[in-house]
Amino acid sequence: MIITWKISPDGGLTWVTPAVATSTDQTFVTLTDPVGAGAVRLTVLYAGTEGPGGGNGATDNASLLSMVWSGFTGLHITRADGTLLQYWGGCNATAFTSANLISSGNGQCYSWASLFVDCLTAWGDTDAITKKVISAPGTVQYGVVPTIAPVGGGSFNYLLVGSWNLSAEGYIPPNNVDILNGWTNYALVPTVADDPNNANIIANNPNIANQPQWIGSSGGYIWTGGPPYTSPPAQNNPNPKADFQNHMVVLINGVLYDPSYGVTYAYDPTSQATQLAGFAANLGGLMVVIPFNNRQFNFDLNGTGINNNTSYWVALFKPINVSMLQMN
Repeated sequence: MIITWKISPDGGLTWVTPAVATSTDQTFVTLTDPVGAGAVRLTVLYAGTEGPGGGNGATDNASLLSMVWSGFTGLHITRADGTLLQYWGGCNATAFTSANLISSGNGQCYSWASLFVDCLTAWGDTDAITKKVISAPGTVQYGVVPTIAPVGGGSFNYLLVGSWNLSAEGYIPPNNVDILNGWTNYALVPTVADDPNNANIIANNPNIANQPQWIGSSGGYIWTGGPPYTSPPAQNNPNPKADFQNHMVVLINGVLYDPSYGVTYAYDPTSQATQLAGFAANLGGLMVVIPFNNRQFNFDLNGTGINNNTSYWVALFKPINVSMLQMN
């Protein structure tokens, strides 16, 4: 909004136009007053204008949602000053809130879901909006007592996002080992001790040998020969991290919105078999990372002999189906 100023030296009888007579103020015309109490960050309002038409001109909740969401589908959300806001930039994100995402420029799914919700409510959306967390509950009991805990949570199930070629890894032959039950493929997880000079390794603790490490470029474990995967692009990040213990989305009017990736999933609450089928269709499988010992389990998994008593780390994989998922 442009404001033209004039000055009256005599209480309104005459008016003088100053040398600098105009000022510009950014103005947002919201659907209604912002929902909720407290100050609204400029970026929260600005994000609502990044789609075609932005939030300006919305006549109801439905048109507002459509306008705001169109900005998130472009995967190019920025801070009000033009700084790119990323989803898992550099495969290293710590922001869990929209405020921290805005300040740091890089956040996890929790922060992106929060930014989307904050944006809608700031623009006056009065729909019932609920943040939901999807996970594949369950852990694998080690069976082997590891000398150290693996990076990233170890025995928790990880959702594999995107297209994964699980068959590229080792096939797990028939066996009677309980912790391998249901898992179809495996990959050996190299450690710092395997390649201490690898510049791609992010050593969380370089003084601990034999610790599984993360690779910076792909955001997953360093595999012996893969597994090749194609991760879908996300907010200002064409190749984000592709394995997570859980993922936050936003439920609005029977649709699951995923602002991290700018996509939606059908939601059918009729039964467990249908409610998350749309989300499950975008996953490439499940993964768990555990230590294994051939001699203890009487099974030669890595081809080094059944009497090998040296524990090593492996990633186990299996296809996913909707029955494995839950949403809270």
